[in-house]
Amino acid sequence: MATPSTAGGGPRVSVLDADPELARWLTPGEMGAARRDTVVPVLVVNYGHWEPEPPRACGWRHLGYLVLEGVLAREERLIGSTSIDLVGPGELLQPWVEDAEDVLVPHSVTWTVLEPVRLGVLGPTFVASAARWPVVTAALLTRAVRQSARASTLHGICQLSRVDTRLLALFWHLAERWGRVNGEGVVLPLRLHHELLGHLIGAKRPTVTLALQRLAERTLVQRREDGTWVLSTPQPEELAEFRALVSPA
Repeated sequence: MATPSTAGGGPRVSVLDADPELARWLTPGEMGAARRDTVVPVLVVNYGHWEPEPPRACGWRHLGYLVLEGVLAREERLIGSTSIDLVGPGELLQPWVEDAEDVLVPHSVTWTVLEPVRLGVLGPTFVASAARWPVVTAALLTRAVRQSARASTLHGICQLSRVDTRLLALFWHLAERWGRVNGEGVVLPLRLHHELLGHLIGAKRPTVTLALQRLAERTLVQRREDGTWVLSTPQPEELAEFRALVSPA
Protein backbone atom coordinates (compact mmCIF):
# COMPACT_ATOMS: atom_id res chain seq x y z
CA MET A 1 0.00 0.00 0.00
CA ALA A 2 1.21 3.49 -0.82
CA THR A 3 2.25 5.50 2.21
CA PRO A 4 1.37 9.20 2.21
CA SER A 5 3.66 11.53 4.07
CA THR A 6 2.82 14.96 5.37
CA ALA A 7 3.64 16.79 8.53
CA GLY A 8 2.69 20.04 10.13
CA GLY A 9 6.13 21.37 9.33
CA GLY A 10 6.48 19.34 6.12
CA PRO A 11 7.13 20.54 2.59
CA ARG A 12 5.20 23.51 1.27
CA VAL A 13 5.19 25.13 -2.15
CA SER A 14 3.49 27.96 -3.99
CA VAL A 15 1.23 26.41 -6.60
CA LEU A 16 2.21 29.26 -8.93
CA ASP A 17 5.87 28.22 -8.71
CA ALA A 18 5.04 24.54 -9.13
CA ASP A 19 2.56 25.15 -11.95
CA PRO A 20 3.35 28.49 -13.67
CA GLU A 21 0.46 28.17 -16.14
CA LEU A 22 -1.93 28.97 -13.28
CA ALA A 23 -0.41 32.46 -13.13
CA ARG A 24 -0.93 33.29 -16.80
CA TRP A 25 -3.67 35.88 -16.08
CA LEU A 26 -1.77 37.66 -13.32
CA THR A 27 0.14 40.87 -14.01
CA PRO A 28 3.86 41.09 -13.14
CA GLY A 29 3.00 43.47 -10.30
CA GLU A 30 0.61 40.93 -8.75
CA MET A 31 2.95 37.94 -8.87
CA GLY A 32 4.82 38.47 -5.60
CA ALA A 33 1.75 38.73 -3.39
CA ALA A 34 -0.08 35.99 -5.31
CA ARG A 35 2.84 33.60 -4.85
CA ARG A 36 2.78 34.18 -1.09
CA ASP A 37 -1.00 33.69 -0.93
CA THR A 38 -0.90 30.38 -2.79
CA VAL A 39 1.59 28.45 -0.65
CA VAL A 40 0.14 25.03 0.23
CA PRO A 41 1.23 21.85 2.04
CA VAL A 42 2.53 19.03 -0.14
CA LEU A 43 1.32 15.45 0.23
CA VAL A 44 3.81 12.83 -1.02
CA VAL A 45 2.56 9.33 -1.90
CA ASN A 46 4.84 6.52 -3.08
CA TYR A 47 4.12 3.52 -5.33
CA GLY A 48 1.15 1.23 -4.72
CA HIS A 49 -2.46 1.24 -3.57
CA TRP A 50 -3.58 4.52 -2.01
CA GLU A 51 -6.56 4.96 0.30
CA PRO A 52 -7.07 8.73 0.57
CA GLU A 53 -8.77 9.90 3.73
CA PRO A 54 -11.43 12.63 3.49
CA PRO A 55 -10.18 15.92 4.95
CA ARG A 56 -11.90 17.46 7.94
CA ALA A 57 -13.24 20.26 5.79
CA CYS A 58 -14.87 19.26 2.51
CA GLY A 59 -17.29 20.93 0.13
CA TRP A 60 -16.44 24.42 -1.02
CA ARG A 61 -13.88 24.78 1.78
CA HIS A 62 -11.55 22.22 0.20
CA LEU A 63 -10.83 22.22 -3.55
CA GLY A 64 -8.95 18.93 -3.39
CA TYR A 65 -5.44 18.10 -4.61
CA LEU A 66 -3.43 19.52 -7.47
CA VAL A 67 -1.06 16.92 -8.92
CA LEU A 68 2.42 18.46 -9.05
CA GLU A 69 4.37 15.33 -10.03
CA GLY A 70 3.72 11.66 -10.72
CA VAL A 71 0.87 9.56 -12.12
CA LEU A 72 -2.11 7.90 -10.47
CA ALA A 73 -4.58 5.37 -11.83
CA ARG A 74 -8.25 5.72 -10.89
CA GLU A 75 -9.87 2.30 -11.21
CA GLU A 76 -13.65 2.00 -11.21
CA ARG A 77 -15.43 -1.34 -10.90
CA LEU A 78 -19.01 -1.41 -12.15
CA ILE A 79 -21.19 -4.54 -12.52
CA GLY A 80 -18.27 -6.89 -13.12
CA SER A 81 -16.27 -4.63 -15.43
CA THR A 82 -13.30 -2.37 -14.75
CA SER A 83 -12.34 0.95 -16.29
CA ILE A 84 -9.26 3.03 -15.56
CA ASP A 85 -8.29 6.65 -16.06
CA LEU A 86 -4.88 8.20 -15.48
CA VAL A 87 -4.35 11.41 -13.51
CA GLY A 88 -1.09 13.34 -13.79
CA PRO A 89 0.64 16.71 -13.34
CA GLY A 90 -1.57 19.77 -13.54
CA GLU A 91 -4.78 17.85 -12.89
CA LEU A 92 -7.18 18.08 -9.95
CA LEU A 93 -8.73 15.35 -7.86
CA GLN A 94 -11.16 15.08 -4.96
CA PRO A 95 -11.01 11.37 -4.17
CA TRP A 96 -13.42 11.60 -1.24
CA VAL A 97 -16.25 12.58 -3.64
CA GLU A 98 -16.39 8.91 -4.71
CA ASP A 99 -18.47 8.20 -1.58
CA ALA A 100 -21.19 10.68 -2.51
CA GLU A 101 -24.83 9.94 -3.31
CA ASP A 102 -24.32 7.87 -6.48
CA VAL A 103 -25.75 4.67 -5.02
CA LEU A 104 -28.39 3.65 -7.58
CA VAL A 105 -25.69 2.05 -9.74
CA PRO A 106 -23.29 0.48 -7.22
CA HIS A 107 -19.62 0.92 -8.05
CA SER A 108 -16.32 1.12 -6.26
CA VAL A 109 -13.24 3.24 -6.90
CA THR A 110 -9.63 2.51 -5.98
CA TRP A 111 -6.48 4.56 -6.49
CA THR A 112 -3.01 3.27 -7.41
CA VAL A 113 0.16 5.33 -7.59
CA LEU A 114 2.03 4.34 -10.78
CA GLU A 115 4.76 6.96 -10.39
CA PRO A 116 5.41 8.62 -6.97
CA VAL A 117 3.23 11.70 -6.64
CA ARG A 118 3.45 15.10 -5.01
CA LEU A 119 0.05 16.66 -4.39
CA GLY A 120 -0.60 20.30 -3.52
CA VAL A 121 -3.29 20.38 -0.82
CA LEU A 122 -5.85 23.05 -1.78
CA GLY A 123 -7.50 23.19 1.63
CA PRO A 124 -9.38 25.90 3.55
CA THR A 125 -6.32 28.11 4.03
CA PHE A 126 -5.67 28.13 0.28
CA VAL A 127 -9.36 28.76 -0.48
CA ALA A 128 -9.40 31.77 1.83
CA SER A 129 -6.14 33.34 0.64
CA ALA A 130 -6.71 32.59 -3.06
CA ALA A 131 -10.00 34.49 -2.88
CA ARG A 132 -7.88 37.60 -3.47
CA TRP A 133 -6.89 36.16 -6.85
CA PRO A 134 -10.02 35.03 -8.76
CA VAL A 135 -7.96 34.56 -11.93
CA VAL A 136 -6.09 31.72 -10.19
CA THR A 137 -9.38 30.05 -9.26
CA ALA A 138 -10.53 30.55 -12.85
CA ALA A 139 -7.37 28.84 -14.09
CA LEU A 140 -8.09 25.88 -11.79
CA LEU A 141 -11.64 25.70 -13.15
CA THR A 142 -10.22 25.63 -16.67
CA ARG A 143 -8.14 22.64 -15.62
CA ALA A 144 -11.22 20.80 -14.40
CA VAL A 145 -13.02 21.47 -17.69
CA ARG A 146 -9.96 20.27 -19.61
CA GLN A 147 -9.95 17.04 -17.60
CA SER A 148 -13.60 16.48 -18.49
CA ALA A 149 -12.76 16.96 -22.17
CA ARG A 150 -9.94 14.41 -21.92
CA ALA A 151 -12.33 11.92 -20.31
CA SER A 152 -14.69 12.41 -23.26
CA THR A 153 -11.82 11.77 -25.68
CA LEU A 154 -10.92 8.56 -23.85
CA HIS A 155 -14.57 7.48 -24.05
CA GLY A 156 -14.44 8.13 -27.81
CA ILE A 157 -11.28 6.03 -28.10
CA CYS A 158 -13.06 3.12 -26.39
CA GLN A 159 -15.76 3.23 -29.09
CA LEU A 160 -13.34 2.62 -31.97
CA SER A 161 -13.98 -0.76 -33.55
CA ARG A 162 -10.41 -2.09 -33.94
CA VAL A 163 -8.38 -2.71 -30.79
CA ASP A 164 -5.08 -1.84 -32.46
CA THR A 165 -6.56 1.52 -33.51
CA ARG A 166 -7.82 2.07 -29.96
CA LEU A 167 -4.33 1.42 -28.62
CA LEU A 168 -2.71 3.69 -31.17
CA ALA A 169 -5.15 6.50 -30.38
CA LEU A 170 -4.66 5.94 -26.63
CA PHE A 171 -0.87 6.15 -26.87
CA TRP A 172 -1.05 9.42 -28.81
CA HIS A 173 -3.70 10.75 -26.45
CA LEU A 174 -1.37 10.06 -23.50
CA ALA A 175 1.61 11.42 -25.43
CA GLU A 176 -0.12 14.80 -25.63
CA ARG A 177 0.15 14.94 -21.84
CA TRP A 178 3.38 13.13 -21.07
CA GLY A 179 5.24 12.46 -24.31
CA ARG A 180 8.83 13.62 -24.89
CA VAL A 181 10.41 13.79 -28.34
CA ASN A 182 13.90 12.36 -28.81
CA GLY A 183 15.86 10.53 -31.49
CA GLU A 184 13.71 7.40 -31.11
CA GLY A 185 10.40 9.19 -31.70
CA VAL A 186 7.91 10.22 -29.01
CA VAL A 187 8.77 8.58 -25.69
CA LEU A 188 5.87 7.92 -23.32
CA PRO A 189 7.53 7.56 -19.90
CA LEU A 190 4.76 5.43 -18.37
CA ARG A 191 5.13 1.77 -17.47
CA LEU A 192 1.76 0.55 -18.72
CA HIS A 193 1.33 -3.23 -18.67
CA HIS A 194 -1.05 -5.06 -21.00
CA GLU A 195 -3.84 -5.54 -18.46
CA LEU A 196 -3.82 -1.85 -17.55
CA LEU A 197 -3.92 -0.88 -21.23
CA GLY A 198 -6.90 -3.19 -21.65
CA HIS A 199 -8.80 -1.48 -18.85
CA LEU A 200 -8.02 1.92 -20.38
CA ILE A 201 -9.52 1.02 -23.77
CA GLY A 202 -12.12 -1.59 -22.79
CA ALA A 203 -10.44 -4.73 -24.16
CA LYS A 204 -9.29 -8.09 -22.80
CA ARG A 205 -5.61 -8.62 -22.10
CA PRO A 206 -5.01 -11.34 -24.76
CA THR A 207 -6.58 -9.10 -27.41
CA VAL A 208 -4.37 -6.21 -26.27
CA THR A 209 -1.27 -8.39 -26.52
CA LEU A 210 -2.09 -9.41 -30.10
CA ALA A 211 -2.88 -5.81 -31.09
CA LEU A 212 0.42 -4.59 -29.61
CA GLN A 213 2.26 -7.23 -31.62
CA ARG A 214 0.65 -5.92 -34.80
CA LEU A 215 1.58 -2.34 -33.93
CA ALA A 216 5.15 -3.40 -33.14
CA GLU A 217 5.43 -5.22 -36.47
CA ARG A 218 4.50 -1.95 -38.17
CA THR A 219 7.01 -0.13 -35.89
CA LEU A 220 4.25 2.23 -34.77
CA VAL A 221 4.59 1.43 -31.05
CA GLN A 222 7.53 -0.24 -29.32
CA ARG A 223 8.00 -1.20 -25.70
CA ARG A 224 11.41 -0.25 -24.30
CA GLU A 225 13.49 -2.41 -21.98
CA ASP A 226 12.55 -0.25 -18.98
CA GLY A 227 8.82 -0.84 -19.59
CA THR A 228 8.10 2.58 -21.09
CA TRP A 229 6.89 3.10 -24.67
CA VAL A 230 8.04 4.90 -27.81
CA LEU A 231 5.83 6.00 -30.71
CA SER A 232 7.22 6.38 -34.20
CA THR A 233 6.77 9.75 -35.89
CA PRO A 234 5.00 11.25 -37.71
CA GLN A 235 1.60 10.39 -36.29
CA PRO A 236 -0.08 7.68 -38.41
CA GLU A 237 -2.56 8.90 -41.02
CA GLU A 238 -5.12 6.33 -39.85
CA LEU A 239 -5.77 8.62 -36.87
CA ALA A 240 -6.73 11.54 -39.13
CA GLU A 241 -10.45 10.67 -39.07
CA PHE A 242 -10.43 10.33 -35.31
CA ARG A 243 -8.60 13.67 -34.93
CA ALA A 244 -11.30 15.30 -37.05
CA LEU A 245 -14.00 13.90 -34.79
CA VAL A 246 -12.46 15.08 -31.50
CA SER A 247 -11.03 18.40 -32.68
CA PRO A 248 -13.12 21.57 -32.40
CA ALA A 249 -14.41 22.98 -35.69
